[in-house]
Amino acid sequence: MSSAGRFEGLCATPDTPAAHVAELLSWLWGFPDPVAENAPGLVRLAPSDAGAEVRRAVSGGRLGAAIVIRGDRPDAADPGASPSRRVEGSPSFDGSRVAGEFRLIDATPGEFGVASSLGTHATWSSGVLDLAAPDDLGWGTLRSFWALEAVSHVLGTPRRLPAVGCLRLDDFPGTAQHQAQGNAKEDAKQLRRLSSLRRACERSGSVLNFAVAAEALDGGARVPLDRVWPRCIEQLGDGVRAGRFEPVCHGLLHLDPDLYESSGEIEFREFAALSHEEAGRRIDLALAWHEAKLARPRVFVAPAWGYSEGSIEALAERGLPAWLPPRPGPLADGPNLRETLTSDLIGLHRLDYSPLARLAAVGVPPTVTFHGGLIDSRTTRPRDVAGAVDLARLLLARDIVRVPRIAGVDWIGAGDFAELIAGHRASG
Repeated sequence: MSSAGRFEGLCATPDTPAAHVAELLSWLWGFPDPVAENAPGLVRLAPSDAGAEVRRAVSGGRLGAAIVIRGDRPDAADPGASPSRRVEGSPSFDGSRVAGEFRLIDATPGEFGVASSLGTHATWSSGVLDLAAPDDLGWGTLRSFWALEAVSHVLGTPRRLPAVGCLRLDDFPGTAQHQAQGNAKEDAKQLRRLSSLRRACERSGSVLNFAVAAEALDGGARVPLDRVWPRCIEQLGDGVRAGRFEPVCHGLLHLDPDLYESSGEIEFREFAALSHEEAGRRIDLALAWHEAKLARPRVFVAPAWGYSEGSIEALAERGLPAWLPPRPGPLADGPNLRETLTSDLIGLHRLDYSPLARLAAVGVPPTVTFHGGLIDSRTTRPRDVAGAVDLARLLLARDIVRVPRIAGVDWIGAGDFAELIAGHRASG
């Protein structure tokens, strides 16, 4: 498929889902910030209930093109569009499968359209791309990678980020939360896991980022993490020095100590309600431990993305970018970073990781996160795995070992990733 042409930018009605998607696409493509009004050199993003209006604007030359996002609205919202229907399944898009609910358009794809083994998902006609995708394009999941491919055919060649991703393992080798819940893993068991992850990174040439808290519990007392998991921390440090691992600061205790000591309640969102002063104190203590045992982290992620305003301010004062949850918009959110995928890889079909590479190919760097306490989650939810053969394969090699093997993505350290994202808009 060829491109529809190079446009000057995007437009959308402010403060709508379409506007948030326009902000995301503008950032990825290196366009100026989207505007509200139509212009001949612009592409308008609009919901289907504005479809008739934008089709007239395109045919009248008041817009360069338009992308109409079907969302969950009925077909009657856009009389000019072909009928559609919802289906549940695992369609194949030129060999890449994803699982979930989809909408199909009862029409042929056209020059820039998208079809799967289930039917047509997007059509291009007379300067308008009809996109049977959620209002947010399914952002944060793997289900709508095809929608971004369709968009790229309309907008032209983006000023792409390189085909890189960031792979992170949170809560390893364990946290005070795990200890309080009684499901923390022993040092020896985690060390075996760590050794297998090191071998996988060496084979694939990948960097695995570890989100590590600095303290743990020992007999009710707070102690440095390496007091509980000494061999794991020693080997993590060795992997950091070898360039295969990178530390990410994950707070101090991964637990509200005052609440736990007073009532036994487990509140793991350690930074969700902290004052500026207290957040800064804990960050400094955590950084000092990291520097002594691993290396100074270049990014920070709070447990469950729980940030108070004071925590964000304290991180900014220390020049430490924070990982924030996925949402449509620029991946550089001020000094911080927006992740591109939720941590459970929604839409993953069996062992098909190729959609990650296809996201990277259109300039969307996948951020894949696993959790120390949930590293085997797919093996304990067999309904998520289609068939005994796939379950057996996962028991031999987990997702976290398989993901770095896919061709087309260079898995890099979080610090380099943060610099790449920060420089993307500046270079435009």
